[in-house]
Amino acid sequence: MSIILQKYGITLRRIEQSDIELLRQWRNNPDINKYMAYRAHITPEMQQQWFERVNTPLHYYLLIITEGKAVGVINTKNINMDEGFGEGGIFIWEQQYWRTYLPTLATLTLLEFTFDVLSDFDVSVVRVMRDNDVAARYNRALGYVLIPEQYGDDLLYVLTRRKYKTKTTRLIRAAEKLMNDHLPVRYTIEHSPRNLPAINQLAQK
Repeated sequence: MSIILQKYGITLRRIEQSDIELLRQWRNNPDINKYMAYRAHITPEMQQQWFERVNTPLHYYLLIITEGKAVGVINTKNINMDEGFGEGGIFIWEQQYWRTYLPTLATLTLLEFTFDVLSDFDVSVVRVMRDNDVAARYNRALGYVLIPEQYGDDLLYVLTRRKYKTKTTRLIRAAEKLMNDHLPVRYTIEHSPRNLPAINQLAQK
């Protein structure tokens, strides 16, 4: 199954088999690894097993591509359409983009797709390490709210459809004005016959 999302001059493309070694190398990089809940070294065999688990219609792992170059990965995973639920995440390995609009623009693109295209999608959650203040501020700015009374090392933040409509959509409109891109997110979904029922369910409007 192939998925491509485009907005703000950014392309989000579903990862393929040929991408997984690049992801593994960056995922093992100390500058990235230190922000992850799972910090053990990832072997090629482990990466292949992971890819086989997530290469389904209920996981969206997308390369972030700008100026023709892959600079990071963004995801919505563990999608449960019965409960309208999915878990998001992002990491950018090209440090020149860390303090730019690009992470926010990529996130707004995926959120617009998940809430406005996947019409039964009602809740997005993210996990943030307790000591990652930058990620916590970033997600709160997008509309995510910390779930109270959590005591582990990683904390769950939740974005409901209602909060998306009242706060995140305003950010999307501001980004559209900033980037002079006022069209809805453009998306292409290509599927094989065996994935057709799941794709039809996920992509319905």
